[in-house]
Amino acid sequence: MNDDTEALALYRSGREGNLYNGNNEAQDNGDSVVHQLELNNVVRSYKVRENGKRTSRTILHNINLHIDSGEILCLVGPNGAGKTTTCKIAGTLLTPDSGDVRIAGIDAVRDPLRARSHMSLLLGGESGFYRSVSAIDNLRYFADLAGVSYKDREARIAQALDRVGLSEVSKDKVQTFSRGMWQRLHIARAMVAQSDVLLLDEPTTGLDPENSRNVRSLVQELRSQGVAILLTTHEMSEAEKLADSVAIINDGEIIARGSVSQLAQSQNIDHVSAYSYEGEELPDEMIDQIRALDGVMWCEAFESHGVWNVTVMWNTPYEVQEKLALPQGLHMLGNRSASLEETYLAILENVHATSGTQNIDELSEVEASNE
Repeated sequence: MNDDTEALALYRSGREGNLYNGNNEAQDNGDSVVHQLELNNVVRSYKVRENGKRTSRTILHNINLHIDSGEILCLVGPNGAGKTTTCKIAGTLLTPDSGDVRIAGIDAVRDPLRARSHMSLLLGGESGFYRSVSAIDNLRYFADLAGVSYKDREARIAQALDRVGLSEVSKDKVQTFSRGMWQRLHIARAMVAQSDVLLLDEPTTGLDPENSRNVRSLVQELRSQGVAILLTTHEMSEAEKLADSVAIINDGEIIARGSVSQLAQSQNIDHVSAYSYEGEELPDEMIDQIRALDGVMWCEAFESHGVWNVTVMWNTPYEVQEKLALPQGLHMLGNRSASLEETYLAILENVHATSGTQNIDELSEVEASNE
């Protein structure tokens, strides 16, 4: 029987070293408050070959993050920004060049095997389990690694399988499972272990809408049980639905963190207005007129079924906006708060404008070389 991932080998080595003491062991590092997951000044570099020479390229620059019990932190950013590398370091699959990583108060750099007993990791895809073994036997194996007592093991497994909707296929080999079933089995594994920390790297990538919704529901349930969750995603709508706070990473640096409303406030975004315009063509001069209005930060338009939809982002309140003379033919549909996607793009545009780096359209085409 072969291991499917590096993670399996790591967890197995922990078991053989007899370093698993069970979850929820009390920690005392001298602090009155212990975050369930902490990354302090984490730096990571890779060796790359450029112009025929090997050189070092820094991927993460002084990453600082912390997550408490019952909190979901969503890490978002362009391809290659460092999301997966951060997740792997938090999960002890990579060692930082410098900096501190703590899981449930345990120094995960110095004692990674002990730290892993408090953490579950889902890197996505169809990996992380023994493919030729049944779902229930996989969970039994991982329950043993997590230090779950024999008397509690079967009840926990049965409950977890029922909750993720896999009870009827629990004796099937996992190689027959769909991607969505694999993801739900990963979450069942976290439920059985009752881990303090859960790391999810793009857990809904490749899933259909129904399975994506099911996974989000399970993640929210784990949060309600007090699990600290780090989740990376490219789906801004998913982050907006799940996150207590959002951290934006760009070029290996955390450039912003906060709730969706806090991030919008950091960019002086007051609200977003929606308008309609009926006509075969939307005159370019009209868009130019809107962009020239006081308080307009951004404007875009698209046509659908013969009607133009115009979206405008403002840094002035409604009362000021209502006094402005809008171009003729625009019909107000309503005002709303800025979405996470709109705020995220505004933040990156500001960063690129001040640093002279690639624009957003160019960044979206960059493939992650190390993720």
